[in-house]
Amino acid sequence: MTINADDLRRLVRALVIEVLSELADSSDPDVGLEFTPEVAAYLQTYRAEQPEGMPVEDVIRELGLDV
Repeated sequence: MTINADDLRRLVRALVIEVLSELADSSDPDVGLEFTPEVAAYLQTYRAEQPEGMPVEDVIRELGLDV
């Protein structure tokens, strides 16, 4: 059986896509979890209750890291 260059390219491309998809799925701990309205409400409440962060320039100055 002989495989031409185009067939080989298609095969390699398909394998690369398959492997990358498997890696992406296995690296996300939330794969398969449902994003429910309760989760959305919790996140909105959490965000509303959290104070704004400090600008990085202020943190650098406060820690005495500015040059």
